[in-house]
Amino acid sequence: MRIASTMMSHNYLKQLNGTYEQYAKLMEQSDGSKLHRASDDAVGYSKYLRYQNNKISNEQYKDNVSTASSWMKNADAALVNVTDLLQTFKAKTEQAANSTNNESDMKDIAKELLANVQEQVADLNTQIGDRFLFAGQKDTTMPFTITDDKMDRGETRTLDEKQQAFFSGATEWGEENTTMKQMLKLNGKDGDVYYMNVQTGDIFTEDFVVNGYKNETKFNPSAQRIGNVAGFNTSDHFDSYGVIKSGTTGSDIGTDWSFTITKKDGSTTELTFATTKQYIVKYNGDDKYISMVKKNGGVDQATDTVNVTGQDINGTDIFDVGK
Repeated sequence: MRIASTMMSHNYLKQLNGTYEQYAKLMEQSDGSKLHRASDDAVGYSKYLRYQNNKISNEQYKDNVSTASSWMKNADAALVNVTDLLQTFKAKTEQAANSTNNESDMKDIAKELLANVQEQVADLNTQIGDRFLFAGQKDTTMPFTITDDKMDRGETRTLDEKQQAFFSGATEWGEENTTMKQMLKLNGKDGDVYYMNVQTGDIFTEDFVVNGYKNETKFNPSAQRIGNVAGFNTSDHFDSYGVIKSGTTGSDIGTDWSFTITKKDGSTTELTFATTKQYIVKYNGDDKYISMVKKNGGVDQATDTVNVTGQDINGTDIFDVGK
């Protein structure tokens, strides 16, 4: 076979290029990595990608745990402060009610209590960076604000467990009830106080709500009602913060709303909503949770939730649940 110079040149260049390619691969590995592209080792590269993804996931879990720990520690500190402030508020209120104070003293106490509430609002607006702890998923919105002026808020009565059971129509004492927690207070022109079950529209005397129900052998509160407002809906008369609406017609009947009931002695009296002028703290967040996955597997809200919402802290009242 005849060997031409062109063939020798071609073989030389081929070998040279192969040597350079091998040299380049060896130089790539000088950074400590065996793999730089899938073609280096298809099986090895697939393992590398899997390990890399696991590494990223583990780093994310570590970051989530660190962030979650920070959220919880700051939330706990803020809520401890709020608890202390509430205990102070209760103590000052009881002291004011059980001692002899002149008008000037009562005004000073009122200022202290208002400052206490404002401090609570400040604690509940605690931030981590630019995120608010207690605003739910609306964590860039300041969750709690207090009104500049006092507003007419409806008065309520919070029921104890036995009252809840009786007035919700439970079949026995201790039966769990999760909706009947409060009653709406009404003032009679006769000077007496009455209470309404907003779920049924039934109206009872204060004496029956406080003591009379204990003498009943059957859980049938409607048998002792002295009046009923059919189709009553709390939201027709109060906003979600309990501030009474104004108006005289339609579903927006508010401060002018009243009706007459007949008492057991045959006399009649006119009832109106009882209200108190007070500052209102409003919640501007939502009731959604923020989850940060802290372990392999699917999302588990019980373990991955890092925040509490304003509703978790303050609960709900008669004006939230409506009818």
